[in-house]
Amino acid sequence: MASASSYNSPCAACKFLRRKCMPGCIFAPYFPPEEPQKFANVHKIFGASNVTKLLNDLLPHQREDAVNSLAYEAEARGFGNHLAVLLFPETSPHLKPWEAINTRIREWECDKRVQLQSTMFRCPLPSHKDFEDFAE
Repeated sequence: MASASSYNSPCAACKFLRRKCMPGCIFAPYFPPEEPQKFANVHKIFGASNVTKLLNDLLPHQREDAVNSLAYEAEARGFGNHLAVLLFPETSPHLKPWEAINTRIREWECDKRVQLQSTMFRCPLPSHKDFEDFAE
């Protein structure tokens, strides 16, 4: 993607941080000038320095997904707590795909609980006779 500075308009990150958006700016492809709130949310939760370090540690093809994840998390935390997002899912369009995943996780946890309980009942508890050899 082209840097926002090539269009004479700084990316949302550089504009928010009040610095010149240089060619090759790490933020430019992921925080376009049209989405200033996206960077503001991410910066408020994670900090620009931490996001810079994260993006520099990732391969270029991984960065977009990372930024989208950070933006989602920052938006969710922006409600004050995760409970607000869970109570009012209509306020966050990102939650819809996760509903199926959460349902599957709950099913898996339930299956594991059933397996554990059935195993517990099949294995007899040791009696005092099992320890008589160790009494001496």
